[in-house]
Amino acid sequence: HPGTHGPIAVWELRLAEAGRRCGPTHADAARVLVLHAARADTDALTRVYTQGTADERRAVLHALPHLVPGPDALPLVEDALRTNDTTLVAAALGPYAARHLDPHQWRHAVLKCLFT
Repeated sequence: HPGTHGPIAVWELRLAEAGRRCGPTHADAARVLVLHAARADTDALTRVYTQGTADERRAVLHALPHLVPGPDALPLVEDALRTNDTTLVAAALGPYAARHLDPHQWRHAVLKCLFT
């Protein structure tokens, strides 16, 4: 939404068009690479996650262990774990979640994977 949030960065446009340019097989990897190349910080990742498509949200979750060293982006993981989208739940349960979720949250998330 350029009119309400200011100009969109080039990397955000590349993120949005990754599926069209790379095809579904490589789109997830391309989106993660775009986020990494942009050195997206927690604020940018949060913006992309909250405003993005399910595919863009999944890319943010996959990129977290590479871009956010601390638990600052844990709310994104927690949000994904509340969804019924199995691709988001699976993406949320990566290395970042393993490092930052408390043991109870981790076990609960694993159980969700088993029963969804």
